[in-house]
Amino acid sequence: DFISYLKTDPLYFADTSGLPAFSKDADYTGEYFTEGALTNFDKIVIEGTSLSEKLTFEKNRGVLDFGSYIITSPSHRYANTESVSGLYNAFTGGIEGTGVYSFKNTAAEQKLYGLNNPDFIATIYAGKETRTFKVKKQNDESYALVGDGLKVILKVSPDSLPFVEYSVNDFYSNFMF
Repeated sequence: DFISYLKTDPLYFADTSGLPAFSKDADYTGEYFTEGALTNFDKIVIEGTSLSEKLTFEKNRGVLDFGSYIITSPSHRYANTESVSGLYNAFTGGIEGTGVYSFKNTAAEQKLYGLNNPDFIATIYAGKETRTFKVKKQNDESYALVGDGLKVILKVSPDSLPFVEYSVNDFYSNFMF
């Protein structure tokens, strides 16, 4: 949304605080949410040019507890709990922005920042709902980020997204099935 004074350069108003957490109204409780906060999920899928393969994570509901998460695709194995927890926390707590690359979150603007071919894409599935965000490293070493419901192309510090730099092996646990 923007306004223009005397038909000169537009003045944009946008929430640039970051990508909001995947949540519901504070009084909502269900299979995936407790008091509005996401507390459960079916799976998280990550892919992108920075990863050698697409990975699918689920919560470990098994008898043996060698970690909180398992990888179900491309092969079954335990996931590195710390690596996946950081990714899960990005959905439950949101991602803080440090600025904005563009106030226009259009296909043309996304292409300008390389988001048409992102380094990292994460999607979480919770029942019938999903949330996705895409990330691309920029020349200034920060990340451009777009996500569901975000009206801007957000600028994010690498410190806020350490998992974007992880290799596939960083998501694997040392324990095998």
